[in-house]
Amino acid sequence: MLYVQEKARLLGFASFPSWVELCSFVHYVLSVQNKKANAPSGRVSFFIMAEKARFELANGVTHYSLSKRAPSATRPPLRYGERDPFLSFPILKEMGLSRNQIHFRPRRLTQSGFHVYFCTNYALRKAYFSKGFRAFPLSTRSAYARDGSIMKIYGFSYVRNGESIGYPYFEAFQCLSSFCDHTYLAVGDSNDGTREKLSQLPKVTILDTVWEEKMRVDGAIFSQQANLALTELRKHYQDGWALHLQADQIVCEKDFNQLRADFELAERNGCDGLSMRFLHFWIRPDRLAYSKRWFPQTINAVKVDSKGISVGDSQSLGNCEKVYDSDVQVFHYGHALGEKYLEKKQRALHRWWHKDAAIDSVMKKSKKKDAKEPSLAYLGVHPKWIQERQSLDRKPVSECWVVGSHPELKEFLPRIGAHKVHVVEEIGDVPKRKRKQAVILFPKWWEKLLYPTRVPMAMKWPNSRPWPFSFWMILKLSERGVPTDLQKG
Repeated sequence: MLYVQEKARLLGFASFPSWVELCSFVHYVLSVQNKKANAPSGRVSFFIMAEKARFELANGVTHYSLSKRAPSATRPPLRYGERDPFLSFPILKEMGLSRNQIHFRPRRLTQSGFHVYFCTNYALRKAYFSKGFRAFPLSTRSAYARDGSIMKIYGFSYVRNGESIGYPYFEAFQCLSSFCDHTYLAVGDSNDGTREKLSQLPKVTILDTVWEEKMRVDGAIFSQQANLALTELRKHYQDGWALHLQADQIVCEKDFNQLRADFELAERNGCDGLSMRFLHFWIRPDRLAYSKRWFPQTINAVKVDSKGISVGDSQSLGNCEKVYDSDVQVFHYGHALGEKYLEKKQRALHRWWHKDAAIDSVMKKSKKKDAKEPSLAYLGVHPKWIQERQSLDRKPVSECWVVGSHPELKEFLPRIGAHKVHVVEEIGDVPKRKRKQAVILFPKWWEKLLYPTRVPMAMKWPNSRPWPFSFWMILKLSERGVPTDLQKG
């Protein structure tokens, strides 16, 4: 599957001077894609005029999509088959197309033309190349700034003695280096080989820093080190975005495309900050913490030319006027290091929060609190860098029973790690011996008593956003011992 970009010449036009020419082009695409459809020009015209109306009503928001998700700052995603005043997927269905066969996204509308993206098959790609199109693999698709230029995304972070406390710092900065155009790391005065190991990473500039003892107040040293890296980044670049991940935070590679798209949406909607969801792993990588002490999301990126800086203990970035909320998740492994490193890590961190005389007392209180920490099972996918670091063996189960319905369930079913998946409407349709292992989407009150579940709709932090259905479903399945997103083959 490829994304195809056309910026200058489509079917002999230097640009599309009118919507009529655009309609004729789309009609050509549809006829190539599905010769049996032979969609009438009137239907195609309505299809395009609907997008024109959508663009005009959006009042300047220039990003919308006809794929399975339609992210926008002004409207929620549309589901397949859901009708809309100006656009409905049944139009595609009547043409003999599915939502995955065409992906029409005007990116920038000007007097001289605009960008068009299509999701194509082999036949279309062959036709596109004959017309002079340029193709980009989906995995390397670039984000675009408001002026149409390719948007740059830079990374920055900090670390000190990450090797001795067992931090996944190398994996975290591998992630940053893979995603970002360039990364700046403030590496403190380490004596365990941390700096030498980081020097192996490509596209990384290391700043040698000293952690001053006078900064041992409320974790202020962490934001100070993050801002040193951010300041150095701003000396070399004046535009683009700056992404911050701490030394125990990683973004899964499968979310890179969505994160680039979210950066583009944030740019086009005039945002100067971008927040991301968090998954806090507890003790082990197969347990998730979700109580009120765990923040559900933080601001992890700011515009390079904005006033955004790291604040507090660098948990979040601040000084942002408008923030875009992304659904991309940050995997936080700082509390899932295993018993061998956990106490050592906590003692090293508490040293930058408290005086030496108070550390033992604080550690004792933390142990009592940690022993009561609730957690949820998680058998979903992990970033490839963590999978390489430790064994995460997840095997499919023989069968899985799902009770209930949801508009997104059909799309999610292939992700379930079971040889057989049964979907029924009522719990009575499940064999008695299987009912306790069944996943009931929306249980009745008596079903909650007989088949209890601990999976909430969101984290316990006040005013947390509900989890997306796909992730909520992963937690529901994990509770019953069913993995998801297993590698095929």
